[in-house]
Formats: sequence, structure tokens, C-alpha cells
Amino acid sequence: MVTSVYTISIVAGMMSTLKAAEILGICRQRVHVLCVQGRIPAKQVGRNWVVLRAEVKPIRKRRDATLK
Repeated sequence: MVTSVYTISIVAGMMSTLKAAEILGICRQRVHVLCVQGRIPAKQVGRNWVVLRAEVKPIRKRRDATLK
């Protein structure tokens, strides 16, 4: 049985790097790099990264504040 990242996100309060990228206004590849660097709280599931859902909005708020 194959479990998709989307199933994991519902169960564990996580989201895909693509969804996080849409919310943060950056590309998916940049989210991946930030996950690898530990700058975005995330977990690696197999070869994919999933981002902690609760952490994305505070990151967006900090990013928006620095752009003003």
C-alpha cells in the first residue's frame, strides 16, 4: 500500500512543500532547500519533505513584515 504525502498531511498536521510554497509566495524548490537547511520546520518522509502546518503562517507573517 502506498501512502501519499497528502494522506500524511491530514493525519499529522503537515502539508506538502508545494502547498507551503503557495502560502509563502516562493517556489517549491526554495521550500525544499529551506527544509534541508532546517530553516523551515519539516520532516522527511521517504524522499519527500512535509512541512509542519502550524509553522507556515508565522513564517509568512515574518516574511511579510521584513518586506515592508
